[in-house]
Amino acid sequence: MKKIGIILFIIFFCIIMLILFFKRSQQNTRNAFNRKFIAQKFRLDRVFSFPAPAFGFSWKPDSLIYLKDYNNATMQYLIDPLKGHVRKIKLVVPANFNMQGDNINFDRWNTTVHMTNGIGEIAAMSSSRSQFWMLSGQRFDEPRSLSANALVVRSFVKNKSESHLELLKISLAQQASSGKHYDLPPQVDGIFCADGWLHYDAKATSLYYMYFYRGTFLCLDTNLNLRYKAKTIDTVQWAKIRVNMYNQRLKNGEVVLRKSPAGLPTMVNKYFTVSGNRIYIQSGLKADNESAASRRKEESIDVYEGNSGRYLHSFYLPKYKGLNMRQFEVASQNLIAIYDQFLVIYRLE
Repeated sequence: MKKIGIILFIIFFCIIMLILFFKRSQQNTRNAFNRKFIAQKFRLDRVFSFPAPAFGFSWKPDSLIYLKDYNNATMQYLIDPLKGHVRKIKLVVPANFNMQGDNINFDRWNTTVHMTNGIGEIAAMSSSRSQFWMLSGQRFDEPRSLSANALVVRSFVKNKSESHLELLKISLAQQASSGKHYDLPPQVDGIFCADGWLHYDAKATSLYYMYFYRGTFLCLDTNLNLRYKAKTIDTVQWAKIRVNMYNQRLKNGEVVLRKSPAGLPTMVNKYFTVSGNRIYIQSGLKADNESAASRRKEESIDVYEGNSGRYLHSFYLPKYKGLNMRQFEVASQNLIAIYDQFLVIYRLE
């Protein structure tokens, strides 16, 4: 009995040492880059709490903040940060717009709200009009409004030999028509390896696309001509992602080949926004001059120059109640962040 106890103790001790060694090796992992930190000061201004974390920014905030409800696409939260007021508003959507379609997204140009879904439908809503268009055979998301009658989307292109993503400009007149496009270069599968986030800065009349899984972002003009391609400060050049292939049988009996990522790939860049000729990127990687303890308490935000993509500096943004940040926007002197079910407004000092 005593011998069994000793053996169990040795096994338990070895397991503990292996766990400690693994954690230490993770903390000491070197990614071969350093950050240039500045002491950015924040003042916690307001916090808004919602019943559930199923919300995100409808579009870039200005003096008011609009949040979309992922469980009810026509319902939005309207927030006045100065008065601290929150109220719900309901969008009046054209009757023929399919609300059951997936990937329902919004953007706004002045008083016109554009709404898209994952099956090629577009709606434009304002106090003076409510219009509907259908682009047959198209799948797209992330609409970015260039004007009341034009927007750029991220389109899913599929043919017999390959699938890839592209940025596509759409004009809205009597009929919707697709125009110029920019292919997002594939590295692995063409879809997951090129996944990212699209942003439009109206003041700079520039579109920006940030890749999630490679250390790169793009700047394009409104005709989708590439202005520059910039490297983020990390050393990741290639998307480290593996893809599984499987057959799926549709309701009509047709069998189609589907793809899905194998495991959870490391996100190089998590989220970004643009404001005042500055690009703010929430990084998913630890620099060599950061400690694991600081990363557990704070988010690393890297700042780049909007005109050139040149790296300027980084700063830490504190986590709220220990929660990871999901989205953030910089508007005027405010940094507005979403943590789980909380919307937090920081004043940049």
